[in-house]
Amino acid sequence: MDVTLPNLVSIQVAERKPVIRWEQGSSFTWISEDGVAFRPRGEVQGLISVAALSAPPVEINVSPDPLTPAPFISVEMVQAVKGLGWHVPPGMMILYDASFGFGWDDPRGWRVYFGTKASDVELKMRVYESLVTSLTERGIRPALINVTYPTAPYYRLSE
Repeated sequence: MDVTLPNLVSIQVAERKPVIRWEQGSSFTWISEDGVAFRPRGEVQGLISVAALSAPPVEINVSPDPLTPAPFISVEMVQAVKGLGWHVPPGMMILYDASFGFGWDDPRGWRVYFGTKASDVELKMRVYESLVTSLTERGIRPALINVTYPTAPYYRLSE
């Protein structure tokens, strides 16, 4: 907002744009680039869908303006979802679990998790594909693969 003399007030309004469709329970919300959740209005094409198996950690409002809403998820989590969005197999949805972070159900029969950090998504994808190749060559079919820490990936077999 700008105020100038003698009697001019200029107000600029910027509408939040959704980038994520966050589904939790039987409802969903939109999340903007800055991690703020807001009520969906109409339909928007191209949103990255996330199915939350648990609630995200509570974010603290870091804005000096008390009227600015607190983020629903961190900006880093938004960036992680956007980075993973390019790698999700067709027809699959990104999953969120508070214990493991973001991942999906791989069509080959297991669940994979990549954590919540955006900085090393490409490295995690390379480690994941290398691990899948190695497991497939050895005839091992995992139930879960976790590459949250790309220097220490692991897998679990079904019980």
